[in-house]
Amino acid sequence: MSNDSLRALITRVYDRRYENLAQMQQTQRSVVLEALRAYFLLHFKDLEFNRSATPLDYSFVASDQYFRNLVDYRLEVLETAEIPTTDLILADVNSLLEALDRELGD
Repeated sequence: MSNDSLRALITRVYDRRYENLAQMQQTQRSVVLEALRAYFLLHFKDLEFNRSATPLDYSFVASDQYFRNLVDYRLEVLETAEIPTTDLILADVNSLLEALDRELGD
């Protein structure tokens, strides 16, 4: 791989993909803080971030259309923004690592 190609790949990863990652993380924070937090604080207890939360009234939460909309919205953000962005970043990072290994002779 030429030095120009390697530089271009490094630039793509650090300037473009990491910027995409930062934007995705901001979107994720917005979804959690603006849409989900208020509902969880009102209707759940024993919240353990990234692990679990216990509904105060399971029957209410299970039948609440607003909660279903929140879950659907979160899933849509994951499927349309976060997963594809993460896949692109991982592919470029892996390509960069392979190129660096070849360049360094490892």
